[in-house]
Amino acid sequence: SKPSIDNEGNVVFNGSGSNQLGIYTSIGICCQKIADFNTPVPNGGGLTFNNFSGGVSNDIDGGRVAFTGKFGGLAVNPDFEGVYSNVGQTSPRDLVEVAVIDDLEWSDVGDPWVDDDVVALRGRRLIPDDHSTVLLWNGWDLSHSFVDADAGYRLASSGEASLSGDAVMYRRLSSSSNELFISTGNVTETVAALNSTPVPGGGGATFKNFAGFPVVDRNGQDAAFVGYFGSKVGVYKW
Repeated sequence: SKPSIDNEGNVVFNGSGSNQLGIYTSIGICCQKIADFNTPVPNGGGLTFNNFSGGVSNDIDGGRVAFTGKFGGLAVNPDFEGVYSNVGQTSPRDLVEVAVIDDLEWSDVGDPWVDDDVVALRGRRLIPDDHSTVLLWNGWDLSHSFVDADAGYRLASSGEASLSGDAVMYRRLSSSSNELFISTGNVTETVAALNSTPVPGGGGATFKNFAGFPVVDRNGQDAAFVGYFGSKVGVYKW
């Protein structure tokens, strides 16, 4: 997994060695363990983590983290994957479950993003019906749906939610569209759409694809993404 850094210079990263794999932080000095193979999984029935490689990126803000972890994998226990965090907890070592793939409530979870005291999570939720969503988690509850993909759409698994204050950036797909959006409260703005948004400096060409992980900053005032057109690729700011 890729490392992440916050505005205070704190870092979260995956590390391995001596038959061990874990999530570690560098806060002031390196290193502090967040979780490894000896760490009990919250709501895991006494099991410990057995892998942290499911996610592409963990995140950190203000020294608090959110990460993807796996457990189970035995004959009597299927291999579960979930998102866990210490946001909103008394101690950085206090971990709680944000969401776990159980095919009852969630059938997919994406890499989390942390901003201040909330976590943004892109996933496919089965309650109350099967839909793609970005949810905000405030340290104990996943009660606030930041954005749903709407009927006929899904949120791209390779374009996870990026969070900054009250704004989230995401990619929405359907059989006929592929678009980058920023949602702030009840306002949703299109950043770019395939086959219709002109490429800056592209001589009239329009975007033909977007790479994963667009980013948003300053409460939605700034955003950046990677876009393709023709045989070229570039980084663009909105």
